[in-house]
Amino acid sequence: MDELPTEIKLVIAQHVAHLDPDTNRRRIPQLPTSPRKFSGPGHGTLKSLSSLNKQWRVIAKPHLFSRLVLYMGEGVSGNYSTSTRFRLAINDATESLSQLPHRSGAQRGGPIRIESLAIEIDELLVSNSQPLRNPARHSTDIITMFGFWRRIFEAVDPTRLAILAPVSILGYLITTIPNMSDEWAFKDMGMQMLELSQSPDRPYLKKAPENPKNAAWDTEYLFNTRPWKELQLMEGSMLQAYGIYEYFHRQPPTILQGLILPRSEHLESISLHCLFPFSSHVDELHVLSLTHYKRLHFHFSPCPNMSVLDDPSVVGKADMADCWREMEQIYQMLCRHLLTAGEMANMQQFSTGDYAVESIRRILDEGFESVADQGWSSTGDGKWTRPWKHP
Repeated sequence: MDELPTEIKLVIAQHVAHLDPDTNRRRIPQLPTSPRKFSGPGHGTLKSLSSLNKQWRVIAKPHLFSRLVLYMGEGVSGNYSTSTRFRLAINDATESLSQLPHRSGAQRGGPIRIESLAIEIDELLVSNSQPLRNPARHSTDIITMFGFWRRIFEAVDPTRLAILAPVSILGYLITTIPNMSDEWAFKDMGMQMLELSQSPDRPYLKKAPENPKNAAWDTEYLFNTRPWKELQLMEGSMLQAYGIYEYFHRQPPTILQGLILPRSEHLESISLHCLFPFSSHVDELHVLSLTHYKRLHFHFSPCPNMSVLDDPSVVGKADMADCWREMEQIYQMLCRHLLTAGEMANMQQFSTGDYAVESIRRILDEGFESVADQGWSSTGDGKWTRPWKHP
């Protein structure tokens, strides 16, 4: 391999760095999975390449540090309050970023451009009987949250940011207060993932952006500190809760209410992934608000080639007739809103991962056909667009 031209070696390193793990194609898309399990099979191969000789080390080094995972929770012990434990974990995590070795000539002086930063926060951080204080209720904690994000974005500039955490901590990080009163009923929604993405073609930052005056009190700092374009929320599964008497009265633990309207002028797209959500979870008010995004994506059912509904540990005591009916009602609400909103809706594109479900396909085909005079047209299975009209 040493005789290969440098150009070929660069291509090899690029290819190995972007290999996807086979398990990623088998997982349930609505259930967030630890990013430590999906660092990719190429990561070990890259390490092997970098150890061959100095030239391979130089070629592989940028890829080795292009997908970072911060794990928060290990090493935090002692008789501390939940809020103190969280602050200690924050300090450990951000300190590790300041020691990153790779910095190319194009980005000297600024944060390091990387493909992704995944932050995984251990459930043990909030297992204390004392709940984590939320900045939305305790203003001094806004400064703690601001300091966390400021130190991260001074060190790195990720194209994709993913946060896998208990719902209460996700709420903390985006200053949204989730309703946790019925958390016990939703066993598969304890850990959720929020993702933010920006353009991979953005210019390099020569230096960390200056923070505006009073930024430490800005509850929207995470959303405004980078020009994020896309947002994705993976909430897990509600199947277990369907087995509870009068399940429809239960409130799932979620941060959705803090995201249904764009939190930044740059945010254009939102994708919502939840396995069989209640229709009350994505109700008419949510649908009305979500269509303020330009692009909206729903995925509420298992992939057709999955046998997840045959697994009692996933389904529990749920009556699947209820599950399908609740999902259908969400899509019916969407179609009703598009018909009544007309040109007032900002949405230019809608797509779904549920188009293979016959009842959903029928609802959406009929619904978008009824608004064809507004410019809506199908561009493929489960995707509709309409031309943008300036106000």
